[in-house]
Amino acid sequence: SSGDTGFLVVENALEFFELDQVEEFIGVNLLELVEYFGLKQADSYILEASDGFSVEIAHEDLDKGIVYIREDSGQVATRFDDLPRNTSIRDLMSLRPADQE
Repeated sequence: SSGDTGFLVVENALEFFELDQVEEFIGVNLLELVEYFGLKQADSYILEASDGFSVEIAHEDLDKGIVYIREDSGQVATRFDDLPRNTSIRDLMSLRPADQE
């Protein structure tokens, strides 16, 4: 971490954290990451891709999501169980509380 920013090397996280599965994808639970990094609890969180695409995910839905590495491209991505497919992010760059502007 540096100041109020934490950095995650997903390859290392896949070895450090207990893994969850969503569909055929295996990765680290997003709620576990939020708690591990001590992010401020908020009603929702913003996940943003490198191209600027972002989605807002309710706090109670974080536990349904994982961050993983896409085998076809090597990109860091998210996938959620029981949420619309458009909540998934390719090339994830950041995760922050929605009220942190």
